[in-house]
Amino acid sequence: MVLIAWAQGGSAPRRHRRSARFALTRTGGHIPDGVLLATAAQDVTGAPAVAFDGLRWLVVWIERTGASRSRYTWNPRAVAIGEDGTVLDATPRLLASDVSTAPAAASTGDGRVLVVFGQPSGGRTAVRAMLVTP
Repeated sequence: MVLIAWAQGGSAPRRHRRSARFALTRTGGHIPDGVLLATAAQDVTGAPAVAFDGLRWLVVWIERTGASRSRYTWNPRAVAIGEDGTVLDATPRLLASDVSTAPAAASTGDGRVLVVFGQPSGGRTAVRAMLVTP
């Protein structure tokens, strides 16, 4: 099976609202319409990262929050999805706060997903990694 995740845009006065969607399909099969994972009050930025831990999928994306451009923060959020396509998290998990790069996700199929992202650190960007159990 293949899981495909994407950010889908919408529009509202003066800003875009986006949602994270996914489609689960068999290799070579028809990709169904996207299933809604989450809707952000502001932007879902960049492409979501996806990893399979051997039992579940984890979809990770960056969500922008803040009231003004000078106070925006980008926060990685995640949702677990079962092999059958069932969304397992009632609400997206907040993994960290104030990141500077889009996440990457990988797993060796041991029941955990390694999520990697950049985070500001004293005028530089530090590479951070965390193990997440979907």
